[in-house]
Amino acid sequence: MTNLFALEKCGHQASRFFSSLLSGTAFLEDNARRCGIWSAGYNITVFVSWKRLGDNYLPVVIYLPSSCVDMNAACGIVIEMIGGPGEDISPGVNDLLPIALARNNQIVIRLGYSGTKHHSSFPEADFDLASRQLCKLVRDLRAINSDPSIVALGESMASHVVLDAMLHLPQKSVDGIALILPMVATPNAEKAYFDSKVRKTGSPIRRMRVNAPALFDNFESRFAEIRSDILFSSFFSREASDHSLAYYLDLAPEVPTIIAFSNTDEIGGSVADLKAKHDRVSLRWLELHSKGHSLDSIAVSTIAAGVLNIFQTSKLKGRH
Repeated sequence: MTNLFALEKCGHQASRFFSSLLSGTAFLEDNARRCGIWSAGYNITVFVSWKRLGDNYLPVVIYLPSSCVDMNAACGIVIEMIGGPGEDISPGVNDLLPIALARNNQIVIRLGYSGTKHHSSFPEADFDLASRQLCKLVRDLRAINSDPSIVALGESMASHVVLDAMLHLPQKSVDGIALILPMVATPNAEKAYFDSKVRKTGSPIRRMRVNAPALFDNFESRFAEIRSDILFSSFFSREASDHSLAYYLDLAPEVPTIIAFSNTDEIGGSVADLKAKHDRVSLRWLELHSKGHSLDSIAVSTIAAGVLNIFQTSKLKGRH
């Protein structure tokens, strides 16, 4: 497993097997850089391991279908960048989508990038670092094996991270892009939305690992509890705060791209204007009928079929 995905050696000699995905969160929180193995059903094995990206060791969760254990040519790789900030990549947490993708013969790598629950530079901006971490992961995967098709998938605000990373990678580093319930407006505009919402309903609290000692609620764990609207406001660099999804799409590489949206998504925002202005052949729009800014089982099946189409297109056209 380590050699297949350029991962670090685990802190323990032997991986630990768990029968339930529910133990995943506690396992990742101890930050001991151990490996864990779970069964997700459907002949899918879930691995927790670690990846050094720059100066940081970040957790990765890999959903590996049994048909892809030998990394054969029929298997594709999806790098999943979850939304956020402060979201959790632990096994058993919001993993309807990676399981649906893995059932389609795709290996899913969930990265605990800077800005997720597992690592943050807060109160410093995480956006540029997260983009570099994704670039490094793609480069490392390509250095090991140039053959597998790779799709970079970004959810919610991570759609901006994915598209920014694409601007700093060589052409054809990835075979496709998937943007799921993406943040359409600029982060500055989205901040105004969050501010108005917080005044009405308050803001959820996120518990996440940070570097600033003054914020630790427990020095050993280095976890702090921070309001999600404050995390969001601090995540983006000054430059990135002014960039909308349209800005990135204008610069995005010409690779097969899907944008999965919902007309009831008030958080991500309406894509109506984007659809009118971005109609290139490589871009496909997938309307989801899930409620709001969330994914149900029908929505993840729609997305999984769209991503599978990207892989099939890639194999027909060839990347080189």
